[in-house]
Amino acid sequence: MTAETTVPPLAEFDPSISGELLDALIEAVVLPPDPHARSAVICTLVQEMCSTLEFLQGSENGSGRATDYELSSMHQLARAAYDHRLRMTFTPNGQAGRTS
Repeated sequence: MTAETTVPPLAEFDPSISGELLDALIEAVVLPPDPHARSAVICTLVQEMCSTLEFLQGSENGSGRATDYELSSMHQLARAAYDHRLRMTFTPNGQAGRTS
């Protein structure tokens, strides 16, 4: 089983995200030399998105505000990213780097 088969495909690409931004995010994830470092990058990105939605919820932006339900879902995503980081931190040497 490959990573591609375990991650559901995106329903559609969001054209409001530029190719340059996607390239920069992909580069930020793939450049670190090991699973622990990559998991730290992923965790940081997800935490920043969560913090941004928390800020948006507290703003006076009216209909554009984040909902409690949206924040709850993002917190689940942030917790999953944090758990992934912990797994990569406490995985025995070499185990996290295995491909099979």
